[in-house]
Amino acid sequence: MTSKLAFATSKPAFATSKLAFVTSKLAFATIEAERELNTYSEQMLLNVASCYGKNSDEYGMAGGTRRSDRKKPRPVVKQTVLNQS
Repeated sequence: MTSKLAFATSKPAFATSKLAFVTSKLAFATIEAERELNTYSEQMLLNVASCYGKNSDEYGMAGGTRRSDRKKPRPVVKQTVLNQS
């Protein structure tokens, strides 16, 4: 009687363990696919930049930020408050 009860209670634990294993395996596969896609995307963008330049419309269409569209750093100006009496 106890062996049937032990088997019945271990079944959900086994299913949960198997589900956790499959989920982690899928998560690692997704991370690896994202890395591969990132590498492919980076190579494609570098090829477009070498053919057309980093300031071209084609570079912008490929997903890069054109040099002329980048925000220029502004010099920090210290502001003083004048006493208005």
